[in-house]
Amino acid sequence: MKKLLSYGSLVESPMIVVRMGNYTFGQYSKKGSMGSNSAVKVTYPNYMQSINITKIAGAVNNYSISMVYAITQGNDPNLLEKVFGSVSTDRKIYITYGDCASPNFVFREEEATILKVTSSMDISGSKISYNITCVSSSLQLSASRYDFPALNAKPSDVIKRLLNNNQYGLLDLFYGMKQKELVDKYSLIIGDDKKVKIEAKRSISVLDYLNFLVSCMESLNDVGSDVIQGSRYYLTIIDDVHDEFNGPYFRIHKVKYDIAYDNSLDAYEVDIGYPGENFVTGFSVDNNDLWSILYNYSEKVNKSEYVYKIDNKGNLITEYSPNITTSTKYNYTTQANKAWWTQVTKYPISATLTIKGLLSPVILMSYIRVNVFFYGSKHISSGLYVVTKQVDNVDSSGYKTTLTLMRVGGDNALAVGTSTEVG
Repeated sequence: MKKLLSYGSLVESPMIVVRMGNYTFGQYSKKGSMGSNSAVKVTYPNYMQSINITKIAGAVNNYSISMVYAITQGNDPNLLEKVFGSVSTDRKIYITYGDCASPNFVFREEEATILKVTSSMDISGSKISYNITCVSSSLQLSASRYDFPALNAKPSDVIKRLLNNNQYGLLDLFYGMKQKELVDKYSLIIGDDKKVKIEAKRSISVLDYLNFLVSCMESLNDVGSDVIQGSRYYLTIIDDVHDEFNGPYFRIHKVKYDIAYDNSLDAYEVDIGYPGENFVTGFSVDNNDLWSILYNYSEKVNKSEYVYKIDNKGNLITEYSPNITTSTKYNYTTQANKAWWTQVTKYPISATLTIKGLLSPVILMSYIRVNVFFYGSKHISSGLYVVTKQVDNVDSSGYKTTLTLMRVGGDNALAVGTSTEVG
């Protein structure tokens, strides 16, 4: 079990490096050449003030960067305007952030597109402040709209066909997936789903359609026609350009309901509250009773199990479709409806965890075992969670990460009405 806040994951000297065209701002440290142990520190014009990075499963990543240009005699007051003008055609920006005190740490570089730049002048202080709003380059996938026909197929197969269809330009933006061997080797597109009925979609972006297809995925291990499924799938977008894929890519993750009982699961672990001493600055649980009401109601309602239709040839078709989940548009339980019901009945609890100094790349959709203690007794909110959102903040005061978590299983050693003593 990996400790979430183990030594090496805490930032001592936060750093931000931004590259636009031929210009680089900020500073970083790296290991000396030829494998030597000496540290090499490279410093660029350092106008960086802060950065905020928001990453959400199934959505594009967002970046907000603050820069302050202090002007002295002989400086060009239009320097940064010239820099922004040099990338006005493609608006590309490359962002690196991490810890200057860890020269052996391999920092990652993320590619984004500049959406907006605002500035404010402080005449008395002789400085200009800039705020740069950026977004993952994959946002371009939302610009065009397409019509997609109804299908009876594996959603994962449809996603693979979309990826390799030049009409949609997915490989132009997710160029880290151009090598099919790597996509298959690292299982970026999981193929353990079954053939299902996929509804037609009209005037929808290819990115929204990707998310829709992922919501339609149903595991081969889910037997029968149950509305409540044993697992759910999620889409994440990774903007890294210096890892195994050498470019941005997306990945489909599978979250199983019974994953909490898998002792071989590779998960982080974090202790919250007394007696642990760590850098957790906040933890809260958003517990909505609506999920239990929905689940109990769905179990007791007197529902018709099947709907009957006649096809174009006059044949009678019988389909399993409980009334409570039947789509009024399609007159049967769609895969998207199944995904929603699985979410509200099996994964109803979400939480927020704020950590001082977390530095762990690509933690989105990772598993975390959370142990919540009050004076040595473990709280019922302890259990296995998965990260669905990650917000990183880096500024002069340090490095802070806020994680939004979804609980996928309770604590194996804890049941309602009992407590676990730490001794």
